[in-house]
Amino acid sequence: MKKTISTFVLALALAGTSVPSMAQDGARIKQKQLKQQKQQDAIDRFLSLPPEEQRRMLQQLPPDRRRQLQRTLQALELLSPDERDLLRGRVQRFAAFPQDRRPALRAELRYLRGLMPEDRQRRMASDDFRQKYTPEELQFLQEVVGQKDARAKQREE
Repeated sequence: MKKTISTFVLALALAGTSVPSMAQDGARIKQKQLKQQKQQDAIDRFLSLPPEEQRRMLQQLPPDRRRQLQRTLQALELLSPDERDLLRGRVQRFAAFPQDRRPALRAELRYLRGLMPEDRQRRMASDDFRQKYTPEELQFLQEVVGQKDARAKQREE
């Protein structure tokens, strides 16, 4: 059970490893994909447990971490199956970015999410923004914040 908890905690922490050399790329990518699948399986197993068993597992965690995971789980429960699948894909894509790029992407997402839609679009159209990120990173950022804008429009209607 402790192994399941630690795997679950790792899955939610967006953990990943960097790829040290081109010769090891294929093996590292495959290893990372297997790790992500195991983490996803652990999350799915946890979510399929009866609520009492979930509570028992969460009680074994430090209080701060337990509260954080409980908030995350509550948010996940509110998502539709399609939204959960979309989120899983985004987590996997984020984990695939080099480890040294993730802090910048995470900070940018946090910043963009705090902006009003018009300001967010202005920021994302700026030369500074476009030069700071690779095409793959730009696409990821646009998809993540674009989804937020689409949900906000749906609520307004």
